[in-house]
Amino acid sequence: VTSICQDSRGFMWFGTYDGLNRYDGITFKVFKFQPDDSTSISHNGIISIFEDHKGNLWVGTYGGGLNLYNREKESFRRFKADPSDINSLGSDIVRHIFEDQDHNLWVGSWDGGLGLLDREIMRFKPFRHDPDNPNSLVDNRISCISQDKSGCLWIATAGGVSRFDYRNHSFTNYTHDPDNPNSISHNDIAAIHVDPGDDVWIGAWGYGLNRLN
Repeated sequence: VTSICQDSRGFMWFGTYDGLNRYDGITFKVFKFQPDDSTSISHNGIISIFEDHKGNLWVGTYGGGLNLYNREKESFRRFKADPSDINSLGSDIVRHIFEDQDHNLWVGSWDGGLGLLDREIMRFKPFRHDPDNPNSLVDNRISCISQDKSGCLWIATAGGVSRFDYRNHSFTNYTHDPDNPNSISHNDIAAIHVDPGDDVWIGAWGYGLNRLN
């Protein structure tokens, strides 16, 4: 099991490496990729599940992009990466799905950066690392997203942490500095969470836990 979500109707959803599972308290229904059915889930490797404020269920996969579940038809709408289309999903590996305080839906993908979904046209506004711009996203490999009281997003990546002020489209980046014992312990970040006191907790792969006040 890679991810767990309880939706607004009481169903438990479990993502696994071999399909999406819905549990109603008695039985499981398993959703799997069907090669001859374009409305089936796009991939069996499930790594993120999220229900938005409207009750829409979003499912991120390891290689099949993003899926939007249709409850009435028990089918899926697929969103996949297209290198020729800047407003498509950044990558088909969707690690994290997050809805902010203003109900904007953000998708963090692995090596595809951050995408903001325009729900009216179902297209993505991309935010990616630019090696020539120190105020861009620190790395395109995203693992987790959280938000502080001011509305800024905190983004965990494989290259450090980015604080994103969406109002001015500015990133502030935090990376490991061997000469500074108060810097983040490592750049490969697995998890991030902003607590009610607005402290940021950061888990690094193999390098413990960090708290940013």
